[in-house]
Amino acid sequence: MIQGPNLYAINIGGSTGATITNNAGGIIFSERQAINGTVGGNASDVTLTNNGTIYVTGRESTVNFTGNSNVTITNSGAIYRESGATTITGSAQSTIRLGSSSTLINNGEIRNDASQSLNAISLSGDGNTIILKDEGIVTGLITAESGTSGNKLQLDHGFGRTYFYETSGDFTLEDLSGNTVLKGSAGSVSLGRQETVDEMLGLRAFNLRSTLKRYASAPKPSDDNMLY
Repeated sequence: MIQGPNLYAINIGGSTGATITNNAGGIIFSERQAINGTVGGNASDVTLTNNGTIYVTGRESTVNFTGNSNVTITNSGAIYRESGATTITGSAQSTIRLGSSSTLINNGEIRNDASQSLNAISLSGDGNTIILKDEGIVTGLITAESGTSGNKLQLDHGFGRTYFYETSGDFTLEDLSGNTVLKGSAGSVSLGRQETVDEMLGLRAFNLRSTLKRYASAPKPSDDNMLY
């Protein structure tokens, strides 16, 4: 367990190439900004891999890389703000804040339990990629801040799956399984029932064609009672 008394359980500001790994069962928490990459200079080329739990109990973000570049976050655990966390104004109350040219891959939980109307993920810069995988959960808004560009939201939930994420700002949306994704808020509705109906109709049509072919190829009786 790593605990910050008030803020910054981990501060890597000013560093290059830092790696943070929180294994399953590990806990990193503070009142605010459990992990920070901006104080003392903006860190770059940071890798954060979380299989445990990272959270804050008070105000501000849980993971703050808002001024950083080339950050890679892979989350298979839980990153969240507690339900009692203070509601303040602006993106500082986001669960995760990214700067520019960074990648977030989520196969776990990213939650803003303080309010679902607050940001779970906030992008303050350009050229970021968020990849949301099938087992992942995001509770709260996914926001690209005003004036940003080149940010991508990629959905990887499998073909025919239903999902919905509430987004704000300018995103390029892409479903990696080929589903049609609706812009405005990222959503896709499963066509599983329609696919089942199509398969049943296809099977019936096939059986009908097979019956007609058998009938067409069967011997035909003639007027003299001979089969030809």
